[in-house]
Amino acid sequence: MKNSSRKAMKRKPAREGIRRKPSVRRLAAGLLALLLSSFFLLSCGVKPVDKRVVLTLDGEKIYYDYFRYVFLNTRDDMDGGDHSYWKDNVSAGLELSDRTMEVLLRNKAITELAKEYDIRLTREQKKEIDDYIKASKEEFGGEEAFKKSLEASYMTEYSLRYVQNIVQLWSDLYHYVTSEANGVIRCSDEILLDDIPKNFRRIEYVMIRNDETDDKEENASLAESVRERALTGEDFAGLIKEYGEDETMSEKLKDGYYYTVGGIVREVEEAVEELAEGEISEVIDMGYALFVIHRLPIEDSYVKDNMEEFRESYCARIFNEMVAEKASKIKVKYRDLYGELTVFSVE
Repeated sequence: MKNSSRKAMKRKPAREGIRRKPSVRRLAAGLLALLLSSFFLLSCGVKPVDKRVVLTLDGEKIYYDYFRYVFLNTRDDMDGGDHSYWKDNVSAGLELSDRTMEVLLRNKAITELAKEYDIRLTREQKKEIDDYIKASKEEFGGEEAFKKSLEASYMTEYSLRYVQNIVQLWSDLYHYVTSEANGVIRCSDEILLDDIPKNFRRIEYVMIRNDETDDKEENASLAESVRERALTGEDFAGLIKEYGEDETMSEKLKDGYYYTVGGIVREVEEAVEELAEGEISEVIDMGYALFVIHRLPIEDSYVKDNMEEFRESYCARIFNEMVAEKASKIKVKYRDLYGELTVFSVE
């Protein structure tokens, strides 16, 4: 039987899954590429390898060197290393462009927000970045070996410095606006208790991975079987223990998985919004995995005991909304080069 054989072949639970959290490559193209001010880089005497301008954002030139880094990491995140995914897949190509622009706009938005709050890298922070680059070159045995090591992530020294500046400046900005003392994002207990019923959800789910060696039809059949068993009243926690392959859900099995709106992958969140408390979703095929979702009521006792967890999620959501609003106002001007760049021409 498929179910019993599947159980015997069950793999170690996976960490990536339902959370809207970057994978390793998305981290490189997203969080680690959140923002850039050319001033920081040029002040260190480091210039792009390829100085062609792809577009401008509120007048700031976005060079091919940086664009390529974001574009190719986003591409690899989407296709999982299987570049045949793009053949005759026009919609995927459009999505790739959209995702790339989302990163670029977010980067610029954070840059502008940092300026608004007078947040800049200190001399000590810049020195730490210089020291990090120097140590990395020594570790790899010289300049050429260092450059070669960066190529695997489509990086140059320019991009690496880009990333290091980003991480520090993003962190400083986030901590500034989420500090109660600064009064930018207010998150008192009263505000949270009003927000939680409106903007937080609680679920439990079975995630079945589609690994490269898997039979996807067998996985789909298994997911449907799990859903049918849940619909007939079988204990959902038991189904998670038997078939679930997401470590996050396994860790939260006792209380369920709480998240704020916008905190999980869009397709799964949309499915949850269609469910009443207690209902089971259809099988959700995300390509890399299949999900069966059970929506649960929020427990007041859990909220009371975990206010700081909710506060952190709330602040992150409001921060992201600030960034999105700023990004929506950025003026984009495309150069001719942008129209020439596709998933097949950027390497």
